[in-house]
Order: sequence, then structure tokens, then C-alpha cells
Amino acid sequence: MFRAEGPRVAVVKDGNKAALVPVTIGRDYGNRVEVTYGLSPGARVIDSPPDSLLDGQTVQIAKPAK
Repeated sequence: MFRAEGPRVAVVKDGNKAALVPVTIGRDYGNRVEVTYGLSPGARVIDSPPDSLLDGQTVQIAKPAK
């Protein structure tokens, strides 16, 4: 997500809350970018979050497809 504050990645924290984490972007591969700073190993990244997602908003976790 690119916001006025700079690039952010939405992650799940505290079980079901969205957190917008500031990140540093490295290389740009077109439809993907390299995140060089800001994410912890094992972070649960929210794939394609809506622009309306707010920090602290409750999110629903989908079960993995079998």
C-alpha cells in the first residue's frame, strides 16, 4: 500500500487485527517489489488489502485451501 506516509504492508497482529507496517522498498520487479526493511520473519502479510483497511481493524483469517 502506498500512502501519504510512505509504503506500508498490512500484516495480521494479535490474532485478528490489521497493522500497517512501514517498509523500505528495494528492487522493483514490475508486479512485485523487494521489501528490504520493516517485516519480521514469519510475518502474516495480508494479500491485496483494500485501500480502506485501517490500522487496528479486525480482519477475518481464511482457512488455507486443501
